[in-house]
Amino acid sequence: MSIPSIIFELPVADVGDEVQVPEDVIACEGRCRFSRSILVDIPEVHPEDYLHVPLRPKDILFYILQALTGQPIQQPSWLQKLHVYIKKKELLREIKEYFDQKLKVAEKMEGIIRRIGNQLPQDKEIMKDKKQLEDSIKSKILDLDDLLWLLITFTEAVDVGEQQDQAWKKVNIRTLAMHYDNVIQQALGKLKSLVEAGTDSQFPLDCEDYKRILEEVFPRTPTGPGISSSTSTSVEAEIKEMICKVKDMIQELQEHSNRETADQIQKSTFQQAARKKIDEIKLKIREQLKIKKIMDRIQSQLKTDDRIMIILKTHHKYGWEAIKNTLSLLGSSGRFVGAAILMTTTTTKGARQAQEYNLHFPQVELIELSLVGCYLDIVRQHTGKHMHRGHFEIVRNILEKCGPNEFCMNIFVQAMKANPRRSTEELRRLHSILQATPPERLPSSIARKMLKFSYNDLSKQHKSCLLYLAIFNPAESGYKIRRSTLVGRWVAEGLITTEDWSWFSSVTEADKCFDALANRQFVHPVDIGATGRIKSCTVHPIVHRFITKIAKKQHIVEARLSIHLARHFSIFNDVRLRGSEDIGIFLNKNMHDLPQFSKLKVLDLEGCHYFANKEYLRDICSKILMLKYLSLRNTDVNQLPREINNLHELEVLDIRQTEIRASATRHVLLLKLKRLLAGDITDPLPCSTDTGTAKHCCSVDIPSFIEKMVDLEVMSNVKPRRDRDLKDIGGLSQLRKLGVVINKERHLQSLLGTISDLSICLLRSLSITLNIPTYSTDLKDLKNPPNSLESLTIKGRTQKEKLLKFLVPAPEDSNLAKVTLSGALDKDDLKVVAKLKNLGCVRLRHATYADSELTFGNDEFPKLKVLIVENSGITKISFAHEFPVLEKIVWSFNQDFCTRDKEYLPLSGIDKLQGLKELVLIGDVIAPEVDEAFKKYSNENKFVYKHKEPENQDLALGNGARKRRHGVARYPSIWQVVKGQHGKN
Repeated sequence: MSIPSIIFELPVADVGDEVQVPEDVIACEGRCRFSRSILVDIPEVHPEDYLHVPLRPKDILFYILQALTGQPIQQPSWLQKLHVYIKKKELLREIKEYFDQKLKVAEKMEGIIRRIGNQLPQDKEIMKDKKQLEDSIKSKILDLDDLLWLLITFTEAVDVGEQQDQAWKKVNIRTLAMHYDNVIQQALGKLKSLVEAGTDSQFPLDCEDYKRILEEVFPRTPTGPGISSSTSTSVEAEIKEMICKVKDMIQELQEHSNRETADQIQKSTFQQAARKKIDEIKLKIREQLKIKKIMDRIQSQLKTDDRIMIILKTHHKYGWEAIKNTLSLLGSSGRFVGAAILMTTTTTKGARQAQEYNLHFPQVELIELSLVGCYLDIVRQHTGKHMHRGHFEIVRNILEKCGPNEFCMNIFVQAMKANPRRSTEELRRLHSILQATPPERLPSSIARKMLKFSYNDLSKQHKSCLLYLAIFNPAESGYKIRRSTLVGRWVAEGLITTEDWSWFSSVTEADKCFDALANRQFVHPVDIGATGRIKSCTVHPIVHRFITKIAKKQHIVEARLSIHLARHFSIFNDVRLRGSEDIGIFLNKNMHDLPQFSKLKVLDLEGCHYFANKEYLRDICSKILMLKYLSLRNTDVNQLPREINNLHELEVLDIRQTEIRASATRHVLLLKLKRLLAGDITDPLPCSTDTGTAKHCCSVDIPSFIEKMVDLEVMSNVKPRRDRDLKDIGGLSQLRKLGVVINKERHLQSLLGTISDLSICLLRSLSITLNIPTYSTDLKDLKNPPNSLESLTIKGRTQKEKLLKFLVPAPEDSNLAKVTLSGALDKDDLKVVAKLKNLGCVRLRHATYADSELTFGNDEFPKLKVLIVENSGITKISFAHEFPVLEKIVWSFNQDFCTRDKEYLPLSGIDKLQGLKELVLIGDVIAPEVDEAFKKYSNENKFVYKHKEPENQDLALGNGARKRRHGVARYPSIWQVVKGQHGKN
């Protein structure tokens, strides 16, 4: 049985002559653990180029033996090969002498040839009687000579004379077909007894070895005993043809010499066939004996507890058969746990040979360490169930045509992942198009063709959403597109619709569309959350040029509107602004040109600081009455005019990061409003004031007539001025996401009543900011626990444990998947959520923990996948039991972290995290001893360890997710090693 193996194909043209693949990487990809490894560099020791010696299993085993003995030879390559060759010949000569002189196998085989060589088929009585032949085989009375004679006769199809032709065919062809296995089984036992006769020690060959030798020498062939009755006609024709040839030969010989008879020629022919077969048996026994003896010496070099990884460096010119047979031999020892084969190829033919080998022996995994190979491996992973061998050949050709442009290759691969059920005709058509591309236009032209190939797969809605991105200028400073902004605008523009026409379902569909475009690489992630969700993105310039060309044809992009201003307005608008003009011109002059604004649905003024003139916002609210989306985010707006209520169609109002007073929203009454977004998301802690007059206010007042705004689905950072406000929110049946700020203790119980009412309405996300230092009121139980909650965030320095008991439903009923806690914490707080069955992410932000050590006990957090600890007083995290599903830990620490003694490790029980894939530490100071300990442990247990600076923390949190989502290859660690050596970026 062959040992588990993995093949790394390394095209020399891509990776150079020398490539070093780390052993721990090989072990990780080979899915096995080993105690030590040995490297056998076949091209460095095998003398094929000088002495024309083919590579055989015994050669590879001898090179492994040399590597195990640990005798390095510091000599030029040709002297080293000669030295190894001489040592190998000495060992093989010793085995040959044992074979010839002690076992005397040659003499024994010669005796068989003499005894059976003179017996023609027509001279054998058993050949004339089918029943007698069957009885002889079944009763096992035939000796070795008779058994070998039968096998030689039928596998060689020897002429038996014309007069016996019909009788011979009836007796042998069908009888031996039925009794072939029985004959082989009897022959191997008698052959084993003959060869081993006269030896005192245990002979190394076993019955399976003899059986394999006999089956190789006497195979089941169309002219031998393995044929079926359905092929008897063709066999008879071949026999007749051979008989005719022999007759012609006899006739010619009789013309030259009358003294030679046909019987003599038949006897000579049979003798030659017998000698050929017996000599073949003798040679195979000798070769097998050499292999067994070398294996015995290898075994003597092994320890009882050895688990060895074999690393074979080879070249495609040596072929695969010898390696395959060697792996089978090593599997019988029980000490070799895996093999990594590093095969270099200098031609496309060599790569094809590797692919052929992988197809014939699928249990051996093939990894081609080239740019094409890495992308091909991704395609194979995701489309293997839907594609056959011919598909992969076309895919390889397409990737080779794209190379070395990774952008094009990635677009193609992601399109294959998104739609794996491709027809052969579709792939061939693409390849033909690429082949027809003029060489001088290759890079840009192929990029456009690949983008078109992926674009054509998209649904009509997804195409429209992609073309919408043409309004964002990639050359703009600080350019990036927020996911939430894009999703809201798509829905407001009517690009995404659902059967029920609800905003919530449309937003859900728009989120799926964003993910689809990201997966296809039409958008590139910039900021990624710790859980892997993309928060913002950009569009590659090549993609932007591609979609802009299509968008102009469909009039999505207005030709009379400068590209650097297009993002502020909805598509299909009549706004006319030159490149030299800005939004200030629009607000000051064009606002009075009423016909231009009748079609405007979106007005996104984020980052525009032109509202010192308060009339500008009043004009917008009075004259652009069809607006559905209005964003004043990060502007200098400081009030909301009463004219805001004129926007009867408004669905999204974004006033985050503005100077708007908290009370400015009290008079808002927008009956179709879906989203009211306020506050400053950059503030990690609750506001120190409850007047809302800070520069970036943390909250705004709940509108006085909130109960009439029944379509509201999202409200963020709103606060009650009176108890009635919270009660009115409880009647909003469409509300899915609520962020509320509590500044007075008496509002807390009202909030719980509101949550109880909203539980019936399927509230999904709840964020509570507590701006009260403590509370003494006894809270009453909720009538309806919030079982529908999927995300819960609590901020504030207060006794959260009390509040958590009311907000967290029973573990068996809870759908909570994410919990974020900020402020003062103690052990009781975490115990409340520890038993939740579906909790996958826990985030502790700016938490002041009562104890410096955070301990996860037995039967806690059964499905926790992501743990995030940010800027807390926690200096140690301990895991007391197995956490098989925990995949990622992100720990942001203070500057005095990890400054203890050398034996101190801040993460205890990490060996119990068998599913850990990524560990990220974010901070300025980390002791070198601790850093080295984590690096070493990550190498041993195959997870990614990173130490990040605190800057760009959000990017650091999501970096691993981006690599998993948009990584170049299934084996990034190996690919980075190879790629780094030949300078590709």
